[in-house]
Amino acid sequence: PPGADVYMDDRNTGLQGQTNYRGKVTPGPHTLYIDLNGYEPVKRDFIMPDDKPLALDFKMKKLENVGSLDIVVNLEGARIFVDGAIIGLSPYKQKKVVEAGKHQVQVEAAGYNRWTGEVNVARDQVAVVNVELLEYEAPVEDDTLSSWGRNLMLIGIIGGGLGFAG
Repeated sequence: PPGADVYMDDRNTGLQGQTNYRGKVTPGPHTLYIDLNGYEPVKRDFIMPDDKPLALDFKMKKLENVGSLDIVVNLEGARIFVDGAIIGLSPYKQKKVVEAGKHQVQVEAAGYNRWTGEVNVARDQVAVVNVELLEYEAPVEDDTLSSWGRNLMLIGIIGGGLGFAG
């Protein structure tokens, strides 16, 4: 179906576009992932030839026995993962369709503690997940001690490495 997200080689960072997708791919082995809300995700390994174009055709199976997640985050731009795969950034305006059952939700943003939770989604129901990200508080550091500590550790690693080599 049109509008499915197309990922190349890395599902978390390799978003290439949406179906129907055309693009240049370097020759060699690759993994293609296709995700569309309400359909089973597709994963296919393929080898891109260097001497001719390659056309791949996919049939996506509509999910049955499904419910949905409504994920609300108190911060814009946080990365949202469901069952280990990134689904988008907050605010996530659509409901994520998933198979009924337990799912792991993870939300993260730079400078904030990662939020992780498990959600049970019932068939034909919407499970609302309210996420409040809290700012990360770095441990108190003494500048003198930390720079001395780093320098001493470096000397110890270099000195120790030389001691083993000699």
